[in-house]
Amino acid sequence: MFNHSSLKFALTENTAAGGKETPDPNSVTMPAAKLLKHIWKEVSALDDGAIAEFLRELPRVLFTAAELGNSGFLTELIRLHPVLPLKVNDRKQSIFHVAVVHRHEKIFRLIYDIGAHKDMIAAYKDENDNNMLHLAGKLAPLIRLKIDSGAEAALQMRQELLWFK
Repeated sequence: MFNHSSLKFALTENTAAGGKETPDPNSVTMPAAKLLKHIWKEVSALDDGAIAEFLRELPRVLFTAAELGNSGFLTELIRLHPVLPLKVNDRKQSIFHVAVVHRHEKIFRLIYDIGAHKDMIAAYKDENDNNMLHLAGKLAPLIRLKIDSGAEAALQMRQELLWFK
């Protein structure tokens, strides 16, 4: 049975194996599609109670993928379950809020593929009353800031400004 820890490991491995490449949801060779196919095969063999438990955990998997920057996995998951982008985490943030916080542009761009819900999700405010624009204006996580010199700092500032826009 999959639990959140094993799925987080799989998501991390999938990201390292190519989850950040341009997604092609129709490609069965894409790592995200392979991972989802394997997960659904395992889940379909479970009893109804275990399947219900897995589906309750699915939003956590979604937010883990958003935090890790696994755009391929999220693209495939959203294609299979279009209502998932409407879910919020315990901080009342959508996957797009999480993508903005962690500066995962490919995931944020998925908002344009979800149709009419994008305006509603863009207006979501988290537990601190921040919308996506507020989150974009905050300093990126330290892991995303790779500054060793003044020139790199200027480039990073430019990238942050473009991200905010």
